[in-house]
Amino acid sequence: MAPQCNQTLEDMSLPDDQATIIGNFTFNQTARILGGISTAVAVLVSVYLIFRHALSYTKPREQRQIIRIAALVPIYALASYLQICFYTHAVYIGAISSLYEAVALAAFFSLICHYVAPDLHSQKNFFREMTPIQGWIIPVSWLSKCTGGQRGPFRVPRSGLTWFNIIWVCVYQYCFIRTAMTFVSVFTEAAGKYCESSNNPAFAHIWVTLIELVSLVITMFNLIQFYFQLKKPLAEYKPLTKFIAIKLVVFLSVIQTSIISLVTSHVDTSDPKSKFANGDIKVGIPNLLLCIEMACFAIFHLFAFPHQPYHPGAKPTFYPAPDASRGGAQTENRMQSPSGGFLGFGAILDAINVWDFFKAVVRGFRWVFVGAKNRQNDISYQAKLPVHQDDETNDSELAHMGNAQHPLQPQSQEYVSMTSPPPQYHGQYSAPQRYEQYRGEEGASLVYHAQPEPYDPQRFRQTPSPSQQPLHSGYGGMAYRSG
Repeated sequence: MAPQCNQTLEDMSLPDDQATIIGNFTFNQTARILGGISTAVAVLVSVYLIFRHALSYTKPREQRQIIRIAALVPIYALASYLQICFYTHAVYIGAISSLYEAVALAAFFSLICHYVAPDLHSQKNFFREMTPIQGWIIPVSWLSKCTGGQRGPFRVPRSGLTWFNIIWVCVYQYCFIRTAMTFVSVFTEAAGKYCESSNNPAFAHIWVTLIELVSLVITMFNLIQFYFQLKKPLAEYKPLTKFIAIKLVVFLSVIQTSIISLVTSHVDTSDPKSKFANGDIKVGIPNLLLCIEMACFAIFHLFAFPHQPYHPGAKPTFYPAPDASRGGAQTENRMQSPSGGFLGFGAILDAINVWDFFKAVVRGFRWVFVGAKNRQNDISYQAKLPVHQDDETNDSELAHMGNAQHPLQPQSQEYVSMTSPPPQYHGQYSAPQRYEQYRGEEGASLVYHAQPEPYDPQRFRQTPSPSQQPLHSGYGGMAYRSG
């Protein structure tokens, strides 16, 4: 006989004669009051932060992600309060609202990437040149030592681009897993096979919880790894504060709720004199805690994601160099005129459009099934064109490259394409021919973001006429004006 879900434990309705907990108020009534006040604070503070960014929308690539992260707090606060008010629909409300958690984590990762460089093409160039690549943190570092070190499956990639692609896949997989598990939760609950009160493997609840936790741990580990690699180059952006702001919200919303659910799965609330009904323990307590915590995090976000640096005339910021030891001038992260539209609603609509995340997930799948197999064809793996250090190139190599110059000669004497990396990628030198084959990557089709093909120097031999003089045109490379 198939196991049956205990309908008594699943019953989330409140008894008519429940004992009071404070004065004449039951726990649910008390939770509605406290949760309502906390939710109002969380929503008002978060909306204020969102609209301040929307009204000074001078760096859309970054502020789009900040608006998405800031929206996590009011969404969770409202969802938690609705679950307090409607115990019987808590599974549906919680499952749908938890979808946004994956969006917030992906937005944080994307924000850090845009602090590094303004678009995917430039980000890949940055990580291709990045050095040194830090080793994996605990516990993967232990696994690496136990499985052969740099010869085992947990070795540190030799290429910064491969390292970046691994982090990318491990972060965006959570968007896919969380979305899939949300649909599983909703459909199995409707079919009577979810059974939130039971940890029996015959029901979907325990499996959904475990899969989500494993996926979340993988994502959080890689975000921590990403932070440790970039904390020094991005020190002016205070990445630790931002990381704590997003990590604690996710931890409290997922880990805290999961722990309470597992611990109280067999708590008996059938005693009529009990001050806590089944719904109070399963739904009310964890969601009341979340409402209060979200009010605190809304205030914390004002300091973690301030709007002042994006006001016109604010202190300029700069993109970091992949190898700080090379020195050289950094490129300014320039502002544009505010483009948030009427009352900032244009910026909000821009943040709501998550098509970029969909493309990012597809790019991750593409790299896993296609790009990973060909990763060693990338220029960052080639010995003749070293990425991590400058060296001497002999005459035969110069002849093979079809160029009369050393590949790392100063930019002012050679052709630089409009899509080549900025000067700081090599300090005062650059090898723009390496990157010419990646032209137009941002405008390519949806699944065309796999690992690039190996470099073919014979394809790129164009040089400007003597009458042309280089004119730096920002992060995209060099433009030219007639002399």
